[in-house]
Amino acid sequence: MKTAWLLPVLVAVSGAYPGNIGPGALSGVPGLPLSDVLEDGNLRFRSGFEYDRRNGTASSFSIPLAVCRGFSGGYEAGVALPVYLSDDSHDGMSLGDITLSGAMHYETTRGGTALKFSGSVFLPTGEEGRDPGAGAGVGAVTSTTFRLFRFSASGQYRLLGGQRPSKARWNDSVAFAFGGMSFVGERMTLFTSLSGDSDGALKLQAGASLEPWRVLVIDCSVMADMAEHGGYGVFLGASWTVEGL
Repeated sequence: MKTAWLLPVLVAVSGAYPGNIGPGALSGVPGLPLSDVLEDGNLRFRSGFEYDRRNGTASSFSIPLAVCRGFSGGYEAGVALPVYLSDDSHDGMSLGDITLSGAMHYETTRGGTALKFSGSVFLPTGEEGRDPGAGAGVGAVTSTTFRLFRFSASGQYRLLGGQRPSKARWNDSVAFAFGGMSFVGERMTLFTSLSGDSDGALKLQAGASLEPWRVLVIDCSVMADMAEHGGYGVFLGASWTVEGL
């Protein structure tokens, strides 16, 4: 009886995840990339509000803008741009760096473990000292589902040149993120992730997403900066998927 009850739940969960956008404007959840790619012709938008407090003193309030589209053959591409409404270290409204990303689904094994390769280009439209600036990165994401829990891990090698790449010395680093999702019923998901890079950044993020309609996902999460004392963030977002374009 117990096995019979679990079987339809596992079948439904194994291939499903909230229709959300993660880091780099590619498929994922806030703070955590996933190995999924959007279906061909689907277009997904995400926006919301973000409050970030750095070093326990400086703070910023921004609106993240992201869009991702799926293509035939297991490809997707995304664009992300944060708009800062207020920032203690800068005057007035300003833009952050633009991120252009692409990904290719490589393989899914019998057990459901999947692998995709990704690449990103960062355009320096932000502010010195707040945004990383120009750069490029290549990496991979793998995800696997075990009963009602999904684990994901990613890594990306990056070259960064700051807001003035023609005059700056380019530095390389490795960024990583790993975490998991727990499926609570058919429409709610809990997620957590630990992300950072070889330069010393380390952030812990946790939250929940709700799917009131099949094409709409609402999420809320909090972040604690493990590298900077007193740093934290609060994020609210919504993702909308337009199918069959």
